[in-house]
Amino acid sequence: MEQEDIRAGKNPGRDLEIDSEALKCRLATPTQIATEPGIRTDLIRIEKLAKVYRSGDSDLVIFHELDLSIAAGDQVAIIGPSGSGKSTLLHLIAGLDSPTSGTIYYRNKNITNLPEAELSAFRNREIGYVWQQHHLLPEFTAEENVMMPLLIRGVAPAKARSEALVVLEEVELSARGHHRAGELSGGEQQRIAIARALVAGPSLLLADEPTGNLDGRTGEMIFRLLADLRRRRRLTTILVTHNLQFARECNRVLKLEGGALYPELGQE
Repeated sequence: MEQEDIRAGKNPGRDLEIDSEALKCRLATPTQIATEPGIRTDLIRIEKLAKVYRSGDSDLVIFHELDLSIAAGDQVAIIGPSGSGKSTLLHLIAGLDSPTSGTIYYRNKNITNLPEAELSAFRNREIGYVWQQHHLLPEFTAEENVMMPLLIRGVAPAKARSEALVVLEEVELSARGHHRAGELSGGEQQRIAIARALVAGPSLLLADEPTGNLDGRTGEMIFRLLADLRRRRRLTTILVTHNLQFARECNRVLKLEGGALYPELGQE
């Protein structure tokens, strides 16, 4: 979690809830508008987004008048230095935080000022979130953790359990469903967290440094799993990462730095 998130007192666990194509790039000039030309069906459209925190007698500007469009089916990587606002941007897109100003549209619907109950229902229905920390509930089994988003939605326990078992099979952990988080390895914990993020059938998967706490081999496995699940489920994905190898396998790479988004195109 980034420094500005800690200052804001965010709790990433409050809502339980990458087709590896080589990226060929051209060096670009920094811009506030990180969209691409051509006909696009935007899943997400962000207009003049700003996030400012009050720090003592001064304002800490994370970003200001940020514009971004993400098409359905895009696989977007966001890179940038620590503290630049990458996690904050994901929180805003997910409706976990409110912008200081600006608007976020999801399928042309303004989600910025939705009532909390409607916003919670939106998150449960449309957003899958994978954190750097797995945030599994330790008193529940892996299977029960995966069931949680469906139970929150009001799905009957038997149906929720059936759906959870399907997703556990997808992440190759059906045999570990009755184990609690503390009985699982770090890689297994993150696979359970991915299953939990996907069980409710979201259209958008947000992954905030999902491999950041893992060793290189396990991190590679998690990235390949995310890529495979994205392809099979036809998800739109946004990945925050410091791993440039993973980033370059997404079809768009954006760099957030100094309050602006740069189309990070150009690595050969």
